[in-house]
Amino acid sequence: MNKNETIIFIGNGYDLACNYATSYADFIKSEHFTNLKDNNLCIYINEQNYIQNWVDIETELYNYSRRLIENNKKDTATTAEFKREYESLCNALQGYLSDIHTTRNRTDMSKDIKELQRIWNVENDIIKIIEFNYTPFLRLNFQGTITDAAKYHKLHGYANIGYEMNKNQIVLGIDESMQVDESHEFLYKSNSDNIKIETVKQIILSAEKYVFFGCSFGKTDYWYYEKILNQKNKIYEIYDIIDKDVIYGRIRSICGSITDFKSDNSLTIYNTSSLTELLKIKKAEYLK
Repeated sequence: MNKNETIIFIGNGYDLACNYATSYADFIKSEHFTNLKDNNLCIYINEQNYIQNWVDIETELYNYSRRLIENNKKDTATTAEFKREYESLCNALQGYLSDIHTTRNRTDMSKDIKELQRIWNVENDIIKIIEFNYTPFLRLNFQGTITDAAKYHKLHGYANIGYEMNKNQIVLGIDESMQVDESHEFLYKSNSDNIKIETVKQIILSAEKYVFFGCSFGKTDYWYYEKILNQKNKIYEIYDIIDKDVIYGRIRSICGSITDFKSDNSLTIYNTSSLTELLKIKKAEYLK
């Protein structure tokens, strides 16, 4: 079997598939978040979560910034308060994920993930595993199937049990394509000292195949997805619990046309709502 040089991208859907409570909704219910009672940014995020019954915190950072500017609240004091509240939010998320790391529970679901990873390893020449998550669970689960430490690349920092309170070690923010007032540029991920993007563009363009598991294809990480998806003669595999029409819509927002994208590339979408059924499909493909 010919193996394609492959990059695997891992998003928060991976941790959720492993049954770890790493969603923003889980975080918002935690004491780490609810203790920020006087934090106006967190009050706003909680309101949006209540209204929508779901929230993307990074997107709401952008929306909150726009609200402040639209309400003419761009004075120095308000901006300083916003930045303090944003930093407190980052520290709270870091602390929450660190607690999950400390008290993590292994589940049967992880066994299915490990088997899928084994199949990926057999099918592909994996040149890099690029992770958007802050947690260590990916590396822990890949142990035994991919042992080369040089293949792992964590883009957005690492919330682990060794984190320092009031010292942000993660990258929580927005993409530069989501333009904000210059007083709020601290929200840009590219401004963070924790972001790890050295050589990422070159690595991305060197692959023949791209595998995504649980990635949002959202605007807050547009820089990466725009580079990855606007290519030709590539192979794409997308694993996600969401409906494929939603995935098509997100790709369309990046590339402009699903018709052109599918004409120029190979695209396969796998639903991960049942990993057991997914593994049957993958094993049948492998045996062909």
